[in-house]
Amino acid sequence: MTLIALGSLVAAIVVCMARAVSSQKSLNFRLGITGWDFSGSWASNLAAVGTVLGIVIGASSSLPSSLALAATVLSVLFGALIVLGPITYSALQVDQSGNLEGTLGGFYLACGLTLWAALGESVAAVVFFLDIAQKLSPLLIALFFIVAVVAIAALLRYAWVNMGWVASKAEAPPPPGKTIANRKLQDWHLI
Repeated sequence: MTLIALGSLVAAIVVCMARAVSSQKSLNFRLGITGWDFSGSWASNLAAVGTVLGIVIGASSSLPSSLALAATVLSVLFGALIVLGPITYSALQVDQSGNLEGTLGGFYLACGLTLWAALGESVAAVVFFLDIAQKLSPLLIALFFIVAVVAIAALLRYAWVNMGWVASKAEAPPPPGKTIANRKLQDWHLI
């Protein structure tokens, strides 16, 4: 359980830091408000669905108690991270002449929390599946593993591409003591 949580955290940190460095923009560059919708935030949706399934699996009486507890604890952790992502971005907004503007640093932090949750839920699903796989055919196990690896690779690619797109829309903050009148910053959706 700890390995899943820490491994997915490290992976999310590496991806977000690599993307931040590759954007070649300062973390104080500005973005507009964040949005969430079902069609635009599939990493968040993946983690949310995983959270619900993990809690259902954890409540199942057919699993060993240690596995059920692990499924429940991980699901609650990753579900909390999904909620924490957009809250963190909003909490790190700065006041620019009466308008709140998000920062690229806050964006990467919110993406890191979201990616941590989505990766964690994905890896946890694989681990829990493999733990109960003794009763399944080897072909079904192999197919599940292939689908899981492809899904995790697609998740990482999706996060990488979308973080790059949003970072490309970030604008430099105004010089100290100056304001930019009527600036409309790019809105974006959580990964």
